[in-house]
Amino acid sequence: MQASILASLTASASISLAAQTAHQNEQSPGFPQYPALSQTGEFVVFSDRGDLWAASASGGPATRLTSHPATEGRSAFSPDDSQLAFESDRDGTRNIYVMNVAAQDGRLVAAGPVRRITTSDRWEALSGFSPSGEDVLFHSYREPEIYRAPRMYRAPVNGGPVQRLTDAFGRYPRLSPDEQTLVFSRGYAPWERPAYRGSGNRDVWSLDLASGDFTQQTNTKGNDGEAHIRSDGSLVMRSSRDGQNDIWVIKSDAAVNRTHLSSDRNATIGHGIRDLSISGDGSTAVVGVWDELQLLDLTNETATLQPIKLATTGDVSTLDRRIERLDNKVGEVAMHPSGEAVATIARGEVLVRSVEDDHPTRRVTQDHARQRHIAWSPDGQSLYFTSDAGGHDGIWEATVSLTREDLMPEEEQSDGDDAAEETPDDKETTTEEPDDETADDDADDTDEDAEEDEDEDGDGDGDGEKSKDTTDKKNTTGEDWAGSLRFDVHEVIPGPAVSRPMPSPDGRSLLYQRGNGDLVLRDLESSDDRLLLESWDAPEVRWAHDSQHIVYSVSDLDFNTDIWLMDVQSPEAAVNLTQHPDIDRAPRLTADGKMLVFLSDRNRIGDNWEYDVWTIP
Repeated sequence: MQASILASLTASASISLAAQTAHQNEQSPGFPQYPALSQTGEFVVFSDRGDLWAASASGGPATRLTSHPATEGRSAFSPDDSQLAFESDRDGTRNIYVMNVAAQDGRLVAAGPVRRITTSDRWEALSGFSPSGEDVLFHSYREPEIYRAPRMYRAPVNGGPVQRLTDAFGRYPRLSPDEQTLVFSRGYAPWERPAYRGSGNRDVWSLDLASGDFTQQTNTKGNDGEAHIRSDGSLVMRSSRDGQNDIWVIKSDAAVNRTHLSSDRNATIGHGIRDLSISGDGSTAVVGVWDELQLLDLTNETATLQPIKLATTGDVSTLDRRIERLDNKVGEVAMHPSGEAVATIARGEVLVRSVEDDHPTRRVTQDHARQRHIAWSPDGQSLYFTSDAGGHDGIWEATVSLTREDLMPEEEQSDGDDAAEETPDDKETTTEEPDDETADDDADDTDEDAEEDEDEDGDGDGDGEKSKDTTDKKNTTGEDWAGSLRFDVHEVIPGPAVSRPMPSPDGRSLLYQRGNGDLVLRDLESSDDRLLLESWDAPEVRWAHDSQHIVYSVSDLDFNTDIWLMDVQSPEAAVNLTQHPDIDRAPRLTADGKMLVFLSDRNRIGDNWEYDVWTIP
């Protein structure tokens, strides 16, 4: 009996643990793309992290259909849902492949090997199957042309030559159910620019295959494309005519916006819908909306987009992390004022390390954002940089919160103090006592030195002690950064469009750029800002050692760059130091501020952007 109970408990625990583990391994797709609906809209196949997944259109766990190091993209169901065509670059260039699929226990699974349909050294973009299921349709640049646009083709699923659908150029060809009409789009304006209005906008066209007549189905100022033709002759397409990419339906010359994302307060970063696909019966549409897939019931005029809640397994064929050498990817370097540490930017991250050999490099930032424009504060305590971690470019500050020395045992930290406290009486003295004459000379020297110290300090009553206290306060920020382990990182000047921090030499002010080129001065104590320069072009700026003047180069409206000198207390009185019709840039001041060095392409007739070094005393 006890054994039976124990076995039952063990089995229950195992089942519970397995269920919990399976649940933990499930995660939402990172960025699902290129959804494809089955003929009745029961299943949806999509690409995520380079593999194809299948799930119920109502949501739930997804089944992996491919697990290959290559990248799989668009896919499409055959008319009888028995085959799935898809794009893959597993053999080099992106070509078209087919696999058998089948529904088992409410899931769609792969039911056969992958077969290659096309063989080309040019990429191919899949549109779908022909209504008969005998061909796959796609567009490609497989035939070199002077006119820079793709052509449209059909490739037999069971083998045979690839044929042009028409001699016309176009994208995303699709056939009507009776295979008498071909719809496609022309134009090249990117979908990522839904506000684009110009000659490159996309339009939907149709071709009567029997007569060879072309008809322009749309002629709006925005983009129209990715059209699907239904059995009743209506078109379901993607359009940006309302300022955002939406699903539109054209029926009997009437165009209806079915999603109205342009009026949504939560307009997406992806500019509306993307990757439009509809079911074979024309009843349902599926699209990508930022980082999720959404369905639209096309039979209900009042229906709205509904998200599909999907779950994929956490373990994937691609690595979730990789180790990379960054020594050849450094874009910026800034030496600590003490010379004991150095900060760098590599792959958009801020890193810091000691200048000594055999010391590890530490990541100051560890996020998705891009960091740049590093600058140390004069005392070396803070490291300023530009980051878009808050969604827009802003200025951030990093300081050391934990060092190696902080983790040392107290005994090791106090060794130096104990040695300093050791008195001369505790040491063995082996030197001989000086004779009287030498002792007198030493005493005289000591008295003279004491008098000199008093003369230098002025009043000898206590000033000597003050000077000693000040000298003893050593700046250890270089050691702290060289041995840093953890950091405090926070935003000091929020965006948008704030960048290029430049602390003044006295550490009281911070210059920074706002917008395209406006130069702003911030008082670090009061956080008050003053606009020094309005410019459309980003200036190259350097502080003078007095923390009151700056030199900068900036381009005027004629794209001529000169060197200017400005008193930050009187910015309106800035002086043009070069006044030359050629380009003068990259100003640098010597440490004493008596010499200006800069680059100029003057005297380089016919050779722009080739510079010599010039100076102004």
